[in-house]
Amino acid sequence: MTDSTCTTCQEGETALMPPLHLMIIAGEASGDLHGAHLIRALKARLPDVKISGVGGWYLQTEGMEVVSSSDELAVVGVSEVVKKLLTVFKVYRHLSRVLRDQRPDLLILVDYPEFNLRLARVAHRLGIPIVYYISPQVWAWRSYRAKLIQRLVTKMIVIFPFEREFYQRYGVDVEWVGHPLTDAVSSSLTKDAFCTHYGLDPARPIIGLLPGSRESEAERLLPVMREAAQQLHQRDPNVQFVLPVASSLEHSKLFETTLPEFVHLTRHHTYETIHAADVIVTASGTVTVEAAILETPMIITYIVSPLTYWLGRKFIKVPFIGMVNLIAGKQIVPELIQEQATPERIVHEILTLLDDPAALDRLRQELRHVHEKLGEPGAPARAAEVIVKLLSRTHPVS
Repeated sequence: MTDSTCTTCQEGETALMPPLHLMIIAGEASGDLHGAHLIRALKARLPDVKISGVGGWYLQTEGMEVVSSSDELAVVGVSEVVKKLLTVFKVYRHLSRVLRDQRPDLLILVDYPEFNLRLARVAHRLGIPIVYYISPQVWAWRSYRAKLIQRLVTKMIVIFPFEREFYQRYGVDVEWVGHPLTDAVSSSLTKDAFCTHYGLDPARPIIGLLPGSRESEAERLLPVMREAAQQLHQRDPNVQFVLPVASSLEHSKLFETTLPEFVHLTRHHTYETIHAADVIVTASGTVTVEAAILETPMIITYIVSPLTYWLGRKFIKVPFIGMVNLIAGKQIVPELIQEQATPERIVHEILTLLDDPAALDRLRQELRHVHEKLGEPGAPARAAEVIVKLLSRTHPVS
C-alpha cells in the first residue's frame, strides 16, 4: 500500500469518527451556571461536540442532553441528604449505567463532591478520563479526599489561587484558571436607574436581603431577615429593603405572605440589587463572591440543622465560612453563624456599617482586593483550553 493510500485511509477514518461526547455533572444551581459557561467556551472550540449529563436550566440552554435533572440532587446539610437519599441513589445508579453503556470521551465533574467523587470511581474503573472543574472544599475539611482525587482525577481545574498550592502538595495535576464569576457578574443598571425602576430613593440607605437560592436554606434565613428588617424599619423608617427572588425560588410560596410591605421584591435583578445596596445581609456561598466582585459590603448569615452544624464544628478546619474572608486571609465581613444569626445582631451589624461611612469605604477597599485575587476575566475560556489540550492527547482536535 502506498503512502498516499495510507494517508487517504487515515483521513477517511478521521472523517468517520463520531463527534466527541462529553458528560458533565452539575448537581447544584451554582454548578449549573459555571458548567454552562464552560460548555459555551468548549463549543466555541469544538462546535460538533455532544454534551450530555446532569444540570439545570443554564446547561440545558447550552444544549446539554439531560440524563438527570440537578433538581433531584440539590440538597443542603446532612438532614436534607437523608430525606433525599433514595432519590440520589437512583440517580447515581442511572448515571453509572449510562457511563457503562455510552462510554463518553470525558467526564466533567463540577463541585458537588459527595456525589461526584463516587461517580468518579465508576468512570475511573471504566477508563474514562475525568476533569474536575471547581474544586470541592477538601482544603476545609476531609482533606484526605485530596489523595482520592489524585488517584481518580485526570485534571483538576481550580478557581481560587490558594487551591493550586493545596493540590500540588498532594501531587494532583492541577491548573488555576481564575474565577468564572469575574466574567458573569455585572449590573445592567446604574443605582439611579435601579431605584427609578423599583420606586426607591437613591439618597436613602438600601439594604439587600439574600436568604439563599435553595428553599430549605431560605426557610431558615428568611424569618430572621424579615424580623431584622421589621426591627430596623421601626428604629429608622428611612432605611429601604430589597429582596431579589432567586430564579430557583420563583414559584416558591415563601415570599407570598411572609414579608412586610416595605420590603421590595425584585426578579431577575439579583446583581442589580447587590450593586445598588449599601449593605447586603446574605446567606453564605457563591453570592458572597458575587458581592465581592460588585464590591458591596455584606453581613454573612448561616443557619443549618443542629446535626449539620455539629458535624461542621467537629470536622471543618478553616477559620471562616465566608469565601470572601478565606480569600482575604482574615475576617473582613461579619459572619453570624447559627445562634449568632439573630435579628438583633443583624440590626446591630447593619447600623455599625451605616453609621460609619469611613468603615464602609474601608470594607469596599478590602472587597476590591478580594476581587483582584480572583484573577482576570476569561476563566471559562482558559478552562476550556485546558480540556481541549487534554482531549488532544487521544483525539484529533483542531
